Amino acid sequence: MKVVVLEGTHKLAVGTAETPKPDGYHVLIQIDKTGICGSETHFWYDIGDSMKGTVLGHEYCGTVLDPGANKDLKVGDRVTSEAMGCGKCDLCRAGHQNVCFDTPLLMGGFGEVAICVPDAAVKVPDNVSSIEAAMVEPIATSLHAVNRANIKIGDKVCIIGGGIIGLGVASFAKMNGASKVVLVEANMEKAKKILAMGDVDAIFDALDENCVEKLKEYTGGPGFDVAFECSGAGPAVATAIKVVKRATKVMLVGGSPADTNGIPLSHALLGEVNLITVYAYSRDEFLRVMEAMGEGRINAEKYATKIVTLDEVPQVFEDLRNRRIDDVKVIIDVAKK
Repeated sequence: MKVVVLEGTHKLAVGTAETPKPDGYHVLIQIDKTGICGSETHFWYDIGDSMKGTVLGHEYCGTVLDPGANKDLKVGDRVTSEAMGCGKCDLCRAGHQNVCFDTPLLMGGFGEVAICVPDAAVKVPDNVSSIEAAMVEPIATSLHAVNRANIKIGDKVCIIGGGIIGLGVASFAKMNGASKVVLVEANMEKAKKILAMGDVDAIFDALDENCVEKLKEYTGGPGFDVAFECSGAGPAVATAIKVVKRATKVMLVGGSPADTNGIPLSHALLGEVNLITVYAYSRDEFLRVMEAMGEGRINAEKYATKIVTLDEVPQVFEDLRNRRIDDVKVIIDVAKK
């Protein structure tokens, strides 16, 4: 089968691999659509050498080739896959499956066939498209972030990073009653597309040296009630801490495998700012996002602003690194030649 393999830091290659075979346990999935996640660009950019040989891709939708040990599935069902825990450890029993690492995250969406553990496969309703289903996973992280932030009616919200998770946060923040939702984004061409989507009220240039001052002026007061850092960049974390009111919250959503330097901890300490980390989501949040898509409360398809083939993936990563892509979400049409 055709795959895109991580061969090292800054090295992706289109090649072939042995197609997984039914083993009576794993769910075997013919991949249809796969999203390119920001975490995967970090893997490629920061730690690719340690992940040599990995077929990335964990945001996908496909068709069941073999249901393995999942008795609720049959051949031909459309499914997506969620990150999940073992279900047995103390963390899982306490409802924190998202931070259990006893069950490995099986990727493989950058290939024609992937496998997942039985309980991770989630059937996709008929009223949710395959493109939407490939975006349930990141948008579920958005919902988890908003739930942890406990946004109140009238809150002013700042989001840093205009990827799909940031825009998902914007959508849910509005649903929860936020009065103003603004976005900080470094790519102004991308920002124009985002503003037209209607999820945010205003956009600020992350590269503007006066960005922090302009953001605080926008609030007409001491700052925002909550900020969501959704890019994983050190300067973005610093901005988030500086633009919130004292005694409020900064939600650290953006992921990076490398340590982030330049965080103004003294500023956070003096303002008693709560730094709250966010990782993944619960099964309930995953299902709620899929339900919201099916009911039309979230229009996820508008975020898929670029569709590519497997052959184009290595160049897409280069373009993302060099900011030559102005797209919110890049989706791989795996079956397309």
